[in-house]
Amino acid sequence: MKIHDLYLGLMAIIIVGNTLLMAYIWRSRRIPSAKAMLWTMAAVVEINLMFFILTVTPSAEVAYFTARARFLGLGFLDAFVVIWALQYTQRGTWVTPRRVVLLCIVPITTQIVLWLTPGGHSDFFKEWALIRSPDGYNVEYRLLGGFHDVYVVYTILTALICIALLVDYALRIDSSKRLTLAWIIAGTMTAGAAGIIPIVIGQAPGLRPLPIPMGLFSLAVGWAVVRHNFYAVLPLAYDLIYTSMSDAALVLDSRQRIVRANPAAERALGLSRSKIMNRKLSEVMPQASDPSLFSDSLVRFEAGGAAGTVYLGKCQPMSVGGWLMVLHDVTAQRRAQANLSRSEQRAKALVDAFPDHAMKNFRMPIQHIDAAVQALKQPSNAEQRAAHIAHIDAEADILWMMVDNVLHRLPLPADTTIAPEP
Repeated sequence: MKIHDLYLGLMAIIIVGNTLLMAYIWRSRRIPSAKAMLWTMAAVVEINLMFFILTVTPSAEVAYFTARARFLGLGFLDAFVVIWALQYTQRGTWVTPRRVVLLCIVPITTQIVLWLTPGGHSDFFKEWALIRSPDGYNVEYRLLGGFHDVYVVYTILTALICIALLVDYALRIDSSKRLTLAWIIAGTMTAGAAGIIPIVIGQAPGLRPLPIPMGLFSLAVGWAVVRHNFYAVLPLAYDLIYTSMSDAALVLDSRQRIVRANPAAERALGLSRSKIMNRKLSEVMPQASDPSLFSDSLVRFEAGGAAGTVYLGKCQPMSVGGWLMVLHDVTAQRRAQANLSRSEQRAKALVDAFPDHAMKNFRMPIQHIDAAVQALKQPSNAEQRAAHIAHIDAEADILWMMVDNVLHRLPLPADTTIAPEP
């Protein structure tokens, strides 16, 4: 097999494979990261298609057109990958129209330099020519210009940004998904390294291997999508419920080690994710380490969490081995119950402190005070008003002593004070 046949065969596989994967992801295009993935794969297909046509076409005009047109995908692919990485790693809020325009300055400038300069001479390529090989294929001869170096640096920087985003995300997510992310990171590194190839191989005429690693990167990510259903509706819904639920959820393996914990579990335990994962439950939550919890049936229990919180828990065995533990915060409920219990005790004590004869004693001074107030409303001289006021004052003193006596007999909370008699 000739090198040209292998080269064209790989590009054909990449074009067909990415097109099929795009059709698969199209069903989930409402998801922002799926849309960015579609644009990324479309750029890869366009790149490989242009390289394919450039290599096999007998027309010089078509060859020069496709040679320029491939940079439409090559330039914007870097921007699409960064946007996808931001949305996939849950940093989609960074993607705003203004920032997207700034991210696309180099790709847009590349198109202007390529299409608005005559012939094969520009700041992108000082010299650029297509040579027809004896076996009927087209190869390029080019002398790189200054702007091409800017374009290569831009490609490398965007690749490094994507790798940093994915590595950081891999450290924050569950270990079960890290293998898939490793494929994606490897593909990103391969595609980024491809940006250095034009400089390494120099200006000698020959086939450009650039579209191959680009296509392999896209296929690696597409395989991850198909294999793990990253964009399927139900898995996304489950992940959203798991991460946003207010109850703490812990997944334990057969050795009672924590293999997954949602953000609510971090708050409940008062520990960061790095201090929870792959540790035994007894190490991070001693109150819930009773061996009887880990049986073959659902077990309910109560345990204390961080900062004096109280949790009602359920430990459910899973058919694949291990347990699912859910902790529901009942701290506020328990405090309310305790306050209600104290109020009920005080109310009972108050009723016990007021027998029927005591109630009659309370009524008498109140009735006397009411009668004196009514008399004050009637026309009277100063001597009569003074007598009524003195009577009210005397009855108020009697009433205060009765209330003070009752209050001192009640079981009051430690922080409650009784005002002294005036």
